[in-house]
Amino acid sequence: MTTTERNDLLNIMSDMHKDAYGFRPRHINFDAFTDAELEAECDTYQEVIQKSISLEKIREQADLEGFGNLIKKTIELGAGDRKTALKWIVDGADDWDAEAIVWNMGILYTEIGRALVKEINEVCSDILQRAYES
Repeated sequence: MTTTERNDLLNIMSDMHKDAYGFRPRHINFDAFTDAELEAECDTYQEVIQKSISLEKIREQADLEGFGNLIKKTIELGAGDRKTALKWIVDGADDWDAEAIVWNMGILYTEIGRALVKEINEVCSDILQRAYES
């Protein structure tokens, strides 16, 4: 491995370590690693990242199901329809911003979450505006 290739790998590994563990690997002396050890460490980071992605997808699916259940339960409790259920949920939320409400549900960065932000802004604009003004 050339010096340039090694430096490129070290830069990539720093990014991967941050993705895997949430911080840069300033505590590791990579200069002492052989090329093979660096590549093995890189493989370890990749495994951790893949596992994290898998767990995130599982959590995201659970949060989506939780939101669906919240809507169903709110309708059963008397809301009658999805629009009214959303109004009740937003009216009872601690936040008065559609993105914050959906983020707290854990689904903001999903396709359904992005659509929900738009739906909340349309259906609940009166509630959000009233809360913003008070």
